[in-house]
Amino acid sequence: TEAFIPWRPSASSFVPDPMLAGNTESEAAATVEHALAAAGGHLRHFRLLGKVSLDSNNEQRFLQKGGWHRREVKEKGKAQVRVARNNALKVFKVLEQLWHELEFVEQRAGLLYTYVAIVKDDAFWLHAFDLLELLALPNRSTYVAPPGLRPPLKSARGFAFSMDCQPGRSTCPTTPKTVTEYFLLVERRVAEPFGRQYSNLFGQRSKRYFAMHNMESYLAALAVDTGTWIASAPARLIPLVRAGRRIQPNGSMMVCLHKVCDSTFASVPLLQPEAHFR
Repeated sequence: TEAFIPWRPSASSFVPDPMLAGNTESEAAATVEHALAAAGGHLRHFRLLGKVSLDSNNEQRFLQKGGWHRREVKEKGKAQVRVARNNALKVFKVLEQLWHELEFVEQRAGLLYTYVAIVKDDAFWLHAFDLLELLALPNRSTYVAPPGLRPPLKSARGFAFSMDCQPGRSTCPTTPKTVTEYFLLVERRVAEPFGRQYSNLFGQRSKRYFAMHNMESYLAALAVDTGTWIASAPARLIPLVRAGRRIQPNGSMMVCLHKVCDSTFASVPLLQPEAHFR
């Protein structure tokens, strides 16, 4: 809930969901719990953080000497590049706290989840998400994985799914050396490294990970290093768009698209996210 500086300046005017704006933590938790229950889910943990501090030596070393977004220094300036590193590190740090809560729930239940989903907090879902349809994607006769960094299929320890964002249709296209981080569905047996991206960033491969270009290239390297085979999926099978709400001068609320991702292959049509907000 703390104030922040976004990577894209246009996002600085975004406001909270009206259903949650002004709510206490318990009121917000009740709203989320009710929505999850209506969809057949259960809320296991909810927390609103007022501030995420980045004060450790490792954190400051990454912020000041890491290589992330170094190519944008000339265009964006050093201060804005530091903002990007700062925001990514906060995401990783809080994600790892959530990972510990997931492990606690599993220990208490004596069971493990089958899959773990990691979703950007500015995701707007445009259609109902069909988990079984996504899981069946690699079995389609028309499916050919887009080019990317992957371990050999026979030696893969597990599988994950992410969105493929095609050039000409997407704000930030997926490349053969990146994994789009808007949504990840990971088999539980290989999910821990993705839940602990913060610790992995400062682990044995920190020098290499510090030199990555951004979060997307870091995730691609992490997938290869952990033996995770990423199945890139057409956007319509993960039907979300990154967006935010903005109040117009007349007081009305409008939804602004933050980052658009679209793709079509394996006989899956385009998502066409812009059409939903016209």
